[in-house]
Amino acid sequence: MKTSEIGIMISIIVYMLAIILIGIYYAKKNNDSGDFYLGGRRLGPFVTAMSAEASDMSSYLLMGLPGLAYLTGLCDVFWTIVGLATGTYLNWLLVAKRLRKYSVICGNSITIPDFFANRYRDKKVLKTISAIIIIIFFVPYTASGFAACGKLFHSLFGVNYVTAMVISAIVIIAYTSLGGFLAASITDFIQSIIMSVALITVIFYGISSVGGMDAVISHVKDLPGYLSLNSSYDATSNSASPYGIITIISTLAWGLGYFGMPHILLRFMAVEHEDKIKLSRRIAKQKARERLDFSNAETIAEYYMEDMRHLKREHLVLVMLDNRCRLIRDKVMSVGTSTGSMVSVREIFKEALDSRAASIVILHNHPSGNPSPSREDMKVTKNIMEAGRIIGVELLDHIVIGDNSYFSFKQMQYIN
Repeated sequence: MKTSEIGIMISIIVYMLAIILIGIYYAKKNNDSGDFYLGGRRLGPFVTAMSAEASDMSSYLLMGLPGLAYLTGLCDVFWTIVGLATGTYLNWLLVAKRLRKYSVICGNSITIPDFFANRYRDKKVLKTISAIIIIIFFVPYTASGFAACGKLFHSLFGVNYVTAMVISAIVIIAYTSLGGFLAASITDFIQSIIMSVALITVIFYGISSVGGMDAVISHVKDLPGYLSLNSSYDATSNSASPYGIITIISTLAWGLGYFGMPHILLRFMAVEHEDKIKLSRRIAKQKARERLDFSNAETIAEYYMEDMRHLKREHLVLVMLDNRCRLIRDKVMSVGTSTGSMVSVREIFKEALDSRAASIVILHNHPSGNPSPSREDMKVTKNIMEAGRIIGVELLDHIVIGDNSYFSFKQMQYIN
């Protein structure tokens, strides 16, 4: 093996180890199924866009289209790219925002079969059909990606095709199984940068290695139909084959595939945007209002979850209730750091008495996303509870808000 080949092999091995470490890192950030399958809907727009394109334009972009261009010339590749580019644009324009919005409204759906089942209120037939379709069409699609890995390693290093394919599959399955959606998206983002740089580099290197653009054009001019947009080059007969309007339309239809690709659609469902956060906040609050019972920890947590789980600093909120546990008003009593907040028991009960509250509930968030209470949380709760008994304003609960999770002192029987 040449020195250059050894260098390439080492680079690939280091890269494989790096993406497995990414999977391990994000495994620690997954707290529930929503985190594992959709990354808690926290994917930034730039990462979403780059990840979506990398997860789709993978082996066929780096190996398939260049191979097609080499064999048949410009025509086939040109119309394919036009179709794909149009499909990508229309998918983002027509589907992305609507799917992000309605996947939240429809029972906070985290998969495409879930979305269909919730959207059309059919838990069996639609869910089963969509799952079967995904399996049938994605088994060969995924297999083609593994096959490309095998061919790449076999061509570069002479490694056995099956062995290379199996090793690649193990690495990919490892980091996706460990880190879930976030790991897959971040590695896709990295791969999109690598692919973009590689494609640009290869184009300039290829042109330079044959003597410049004039030499390239001179070579391909001798091949009939190679640079035409209405005919393609036939290598077997060394002649031009007509490329009719029906063929052009069918090639453009490649772009329709984007509207049904689950791995692309999931990126739309996972994107985080200020407008979408506000939307989910309104939806969650509306659901809570339908059954407002502020003696119930789950209702309280649901009502305030979308307001508090995204906050980067700790906020302590005082909820003041009448003698029928109906909301009088609420107020942010303190804003602290990313690890804690200061609160005055005196100020809490002054607000409660001024509002003529019969009882109160305290909420605060943990920016880390983990709602487990600290020793300080327990100490503050005890002080407020004891003061409330003396004053005659009962502390019904202290709820710690995490990322789509909560801890209730009452439910855990710290408050009687």
